[in-house]
Amino acid sequence: MPTHHADRDVRRALIIGAGSIGMELAAQCVAHGVAVNVFDVDPEAVAEGPRRLERTFREMGALGPADPVSATRAATFTSTAAMASQDVDLACECVPEQLPLKRRVLGEFDRLLPPSAILTTTSSYFLPSMLVAGLGRRERFAAFHVHSPVWLAAVADIMPHGATSAECVGSLERFARRIGQIPIVLRREHPGYVFNSMLRVLLMSALTLAERDVATPEDVDRAWMGVTGMPVGPFGMLDRIGLETVRDIARYWGGVMRDPQIVRNGEYLQRLIDAGRTGRRSGRGFYFHPGPAYEEGTFLGRMRVPARGDPETSRTERGARAGQIPAAPGGDATEPMLRCELAAVPAPLPPGDARPPSGMVMIHGGAPLAPALATRLRSVGLEVVVVPGDSPPEQIAPLFAAVPGDTPCHLVLAAAWTDRVEPIPTPAAWRAETLGVIESAFALCQAWYGHGLGKPWLTRAAVVGVTSLGGDVGASGRIATPTGGAITGLLKAVYMESRAGGAGGPAVRIVDGPAGDRIDAVTDRVLAEMTDALASCALSPEQGFARVEVGYRRDERHAIRLVPRPTPAEGPRISPGGQWLVTGGARGITAEVARRLAVRFGLRLVLLGTTPPGDEPWERLDARALEALKRDVMIGARATGRKPNEAWDAVARVIEVRRNLAALQACGIEASYHVCRIDDAEALRDTLSAARASGGPFRGVIHGAGFEHTGRFDRKTPAEVHRTLGGKVSGLVGLVDALRHDPLEAFVAFGSLTGRCGGVGQTDYALANDLLAKLVTHYRSGPGGTAAATIHWPGWADVGMAARPASRRALEGGGQRLMSIEEGCRHAIAEIVAGLPAAEVVIVDRGVLPPAMFLT
Repeated sequence: MPTHHADRDVRRALIIGAGSIGMELAAQCVAHGVAVNVFDVDPEAVAEGPRRLERTFREMGALGPADPVSATRAATFTSTAAMASQDVDLACECVPEQLPLKRRVLGEFDRLLPPSAILTTTSSYFLPSMLVAGLGRRERFAAFHVHSPVWLAAVADIMPHGATSAECVGSLERFARRIGQIPIVLRREHPGYVFNSMLRVLLMSALTLAERDVATPEDVDRAWMGVTGMPVGPFGMLDRIGLETVRDIARYWGGVMRDPQIVRNGEYLQRLIDAGRTGRRSGRGFYFHPGPAYEEGTFLGRMRVPARGDPETSRTERGARAGQIPAAPGGDATEPMLRCELAAVPAPLPPGDARPPSGMVMIHGGAPLAPALATRLRSVGLEVVVVPGDSPPEQIAPLFAAVPGDTPCHLVLAAAWTDRVEPIPTPAAWRAETLGVIESAFALCQAWYGHGLGKPWLTRAAVVGVTSLGGDVGASGRIATPTGGAITGLLKAVYMESRAGGAGGPAVRIVDGPAGDRIDAVTDRVLAEMTDALASCALSPEQGFARVEVGYRRDERHAIRLVPRPTPAEGPRISPGGQWLVTGGARGITAEVARRLAVRFGLRLVLLGTTPPGDEPWERLDARALEALKRDVMIGARATGRKPNEAWDAVARVIEVRRNLAALQACGIEASYHVCRIDDAEALRDTLSAARASGGPFRGVIHGAGFEHTGRFDRKTPAEVHRTLGGKVSGLVGLVDALRHDPLEAFVAFGSLTGRCGGVGQTDYALANDLLAKLVTHYRSGPGGTAAATIHWPGWADVGMAARPASRRALEGGGQRLMSIEEGCRHAIAEIVAGLPAAEVVIVDRGVLPPAMFLT
């Protein structure tokens, strides 16, 4: 006879199934000193296991381990059943509520477990006697059922069957207490245990109200929470449990009890599951997660500003304990993406005796710099052509007809240099002057690059940008003219795209300086940097990229690096109930961030977009109906000579807008949506004036509008470039002008890692995003001193521009890992809550950039 388990404590437990309840139970065990093996048949679930376990620890807050990272080492994840079963004292089956599946899994592990081990099921409704047949350890088998979240709903139901030994029950009682649970021993088998028997009635009643359209899920929860004072309602509970689990329960009991309403409730849940809404684990069920609406003070319709230090009501502190936002400086060092700021570090020009460039050079710009550059470059034997900075794009291509195909041709983009500090242009000045200079620079660089493609001289040519961003490419915020951001973004993208094609050139260099630099010093630097850049073509693409951006301050040369830094602690408080403007706010990543921020602070949102919401209730269609709609739209488009994909994209945009507006309404957020092109300054002013009349002045801005179309640099059209600049940059210029009298507490712009680091097929998008960042930095340092910042981040995995197939391929081809919605929202809200402490924040996977780009 084996030694009976009752004689010793549980030292290692096996969790069979890495779903929501399995992961919570594993976390609870580890937090109380019990090591665990976690088994799942899905290799992806096993691979993600440690990260999910760590996230669960952070959700536990003060009830979890003090060091979540180290605590994960007490858990072993595997998809090999035999390995999972080794040296365990107790096994908890946590697979989905399907009777054949549970019987098969229990039978397999009954054969693999040590003879003395106890085997349990966490089934919510199946009785142990329904599962025990064929097991070899009948006396050591029982139900051990816990509730979600395990660390808060600290009750464990222990249900023996007729042959379960008293010693086994006693061991399970001690184990429950060991892991912080209150053991409830049932005296006989009963479907649903104690609490679930009551809960089943509540959940099915709530589902019936929603399925019959008597009340919305949110109002059902409000009624329950308002009367009972409980922190969560039935539909919040459903999200925690998981909609698939409750669907299986509804199917089972609907059949057993022959109750057609319970069956319809299961079908209602299935429609949500088909749309990807499976509960908290997927990020959305009846609510969005993390930070579901019912956790916010405004959910019940009465606003309460949480007092700092009040752990029951302070969303900020509760979020910090749960790992949703950093709590203090030096915060979460385990984030999958690094949070970095820009820094200029001394970087003397490498010594060398390289020869100066030969051939010819085109200089884009005007007096006083362009003539001085021409003189300096002619002095070393270069043939020089000066192209006025305001040359229209259509006049540029013919310039290359006279350029010999075998002569190295260099390019200097100098139109963004200035000898004085310039304000952000007004919308009129932007349209009349600045925009034309930027589009002219793009067109010249594009024509030059296209002329050199396929010719050997391109690998021996250099393109140099000359900017006035403070001598540190904007890192210190002392920008003379933000127009240089267009040149920095463009040239970094040119570098990345040329190297992605396997070419060793052209050489790329950005030479930055402060306003008021001596002309002769600037021209000498341009020649020296052009010479060094050409010598650097022999370096690897990674090494060369670290040399692309340099700046000069007081004649000292600097390179730009990324410095990993945690988000500072909470800064000036955001005014609850204030009105915020959100551009691009009904779609993509902006909608995700805006909704979470509005729920948290009870904000009123004014959303601007270009997609009319229409009247068709397409957002209510299930997955099957959406597929049918898509098929009909594409067939109709083909029949009328339109592009099917473009026709469907237009419908998909409407659906996304309507879904997001419905989500805001469901969260109790007061929001208005306006169709407005923000690059139309007059229309923008009129729209904002109307919004102020009904909602008061604006307290904050999230600028997320933008357009992106991936394509080769030499094939970008002027119309695409103009459109890319429109919402992202022209719109920003209009916003700064239209909001100059509003008491703004925060102005956050959503940029892109493409703008900070370049990207393949995204030259115009990189230009627009880095220009956006420099405009925001310049605005931040202006007379009003508005807290303003740009967040450069990678594409998001499931939403936004990067989710489109072409963009996703381009980003992943460039080595970028996409960011989850949850992590992206956490970063954005953390920056806003901290008071936007840095003008430019870079969220990046360390592996994307060469190590030389980081200053540690």
